[in-house]
Amino acid sequence: MTIDELVYRRVVRAPRALVWRCLTEPAELAQFWGPRGMTTPFEGIVVELHAGAGSRP
Repeated sequence: MTIDELVYRRVVRAPRALVWRCLTEPAELAQFWGPRGMTTPFEGIVVELHAGAGSRP
Protein backbone atom coordinates (compact mmCIF):
# COMPACT_ATOMS: atom_id res chain seq x y z
CA MET A 1 0.00 0.00 0.00
CA THR A 2 1.28 3.47 -0.87
CA ILE A 3 0.58 6.76 0.88
CA ASP A 4 -2.13 7.67 -1.67
CA GLU A 5 -3.84 4.27 -1.71
CA LEU A 6 -6.83 3.11 0.29
CA VAL A 7 -7.62 -0.56 0.75
CA TYR A 8 -11.16 -1.16 1.93
CA ARG A 9 -12.41 -4.65 2.66
CA ARG A 10 -15.82 -5.52 4.00
CA VAL A 11 -17.89 -8.68 3.79
CA VAL A 12 -21.52 -7.86 3.06
CA ARG A 13 -24.34 -10.32 2.58
CA ALA A 14 -26.23 -8.42 -0.07
CA PRO A 15 -26.72 -8.49 -3.84
CA ARG A 16 -23.72 -7.14 -5.75
CA ALA A 17 -25.81 -4.43 -7.46
CA LEU A 18 -27.02 -3.10 -4.11
CA VAL A 19 -23.48 -2.97 -2.70
CA TRP A 20 -22.27 -1.17 -5.84
CA ARG A 21 -25.05 1.41 -5.49
CA CYS A 22 -24.23 1.91 -1.81
CA LEU A 23 -20.57 2.57 -2.65
CA THR A 24 -21.12 4.81 -5.68
CA GLU A 25 -24.15 7.00 -4.96
CA PRO A 26 -23.36 9.76 -2.44
CA ALA A 27 -26.70 9.59 -0.59
CA GLU A 28 -26.37 5.82 -0.20
CA LEU A 29 -22.66 5.99 0.63
CA ALA A 30 -23.37 8.42 3.46
CA GLN A 31 -25.57 5.77 5.10
CA PHE A 32 -23.36 2.79 4.24
CA TRP A 33 -19.92 4.19 5.19
CA GLY A 34 -18.60 4.02 8.73
CA PRO A 35 -19.76 2.37 11.93
CA ARG A 36 -23.33 2.29 13.20
CA GLY A 37 -24.43 5.55 14.73
CA MET A 38 -22.00 7.65 12.68
CA THR A 39 -23.41 10.35 10.42
CA THR A 40 -21.77 11.37 7.15
CA PRO A 41 -23.04 14.45 5.32
CA PHE A 42 -23.43 13.43 1.67
CA GLU A 43 -23.55 16.93 0.18
CA GLY A 44 -19.75 17.05 -0.21
CA ILE A 45 -19.16 13.47 -1.36
CA VAL A 46 -17.82 13.16 -4.91
CA VAL A 47 -17.37 9.72 -6.48
CA GLU A 48 -15.39 9.59 -9.75
CA LEU A 49 -15.52 6.20 -11.44
CA HIS A 50 -13.03 6.03 -14.29
CA ALA A 51 -9.47 4.85 -14.78
CA GLY A 52 -7.08 6.95 -12.70
CA ALA A 53 -9.92 8.56 -10.78
CA GLY A 54 -10.00 9.36 -7.13
CA SER A 55 -12.62 10.38 -4.65
CA ARG A 56 -12.88 13.49 -2.55
CA PRO A 57 -14.54 13.76 0.89
